[in-house]
Amino acid sequence: MLEENKIFRRATLASIITSTYPMIVVGCYFGITPWNMNRLSIDESDLSVSILIFGIFFVLSNQIAGRILVPKYGTRRVMSLAFPLITFSSLLSITSSSYFFFY
Repeated sequence: MLEENKIFRRATLASIITSTYPMIVVGCYFGITPWNMNRLSIDESDLSVSILIFGIFFVLSNQIAGRILVPKYGTRRVMSLAFPLITFSSLLSITSSSYFFFY
């Protein structure tokens, strides 16, 4: 029983970390949104479509990770792959020179 509680607490902490880190990154994006809109020459409708697409893929990726990848490969491997991907995508969005680079 004690071992099960330990596993449950570790799994809960891992899920909190994997949920919180991407949302911190998203929060940082909202601080630089006006700068990116000017730099990429996009208007509010393009931004809203981008946020909608991001939200759809966020929900899909959470479902795929939680229901397929974590049970199959384990939390540690999935988190080890997810953090560099999120960091690289953040860097890519800041250094892109054009709006059409993403589409």
